Amino acid sequence: MKIKTVNVVLVEDEKVQQDMMSEILIESVGVDTVTCKDSAKTFKDYMDTEKGRLDTQLIMLDIKIGDDNGLELLSWLKQQLDLADIPVCIVTGSTDGSDMNEARELGADVYMRKPLNFSMLKHVIYELPMFKTVVCLA
Repeated sequence: MKIKTVNVVLVEDEKVQQDMMSEILIESVGVDTVTCKDSAKTFKDYMDTEKGRLDTQLIMLDIKIGDDNGLELLSWLKQQLDLADIPVCIVTGSTDGSDMNEARELGADVYMRKPLNFSMLKHVIYELPMFKTVVCLA
């Protein structure tokens, strides 16, 4: 049973990860739609549309997106007045503690390391937008 409609934008450059995470988000976590973007440019272009601005309730952002830096993208996002309030979940394989600290300083709401803890992710999604900073390292 769905508690509410949730639309997610997933910024991940690896197609296998996109497919796996989209399927799990829709099938197991219960989100309604997952829109995948594979670079900073495609993400910014999408968020510049009315659909991107109005429909997005959560952004899941990898730190390393090909040649792009997800933390720089997070910084850009938080500077956009009409996008800054959209919750951002950093999803990364990085074990560098400075990445986590920088993400929190830049305004990330959730920081999760891959492989994802899907029960925690489900909890976070259903609490949108009422949650505070969550760090899941397991």
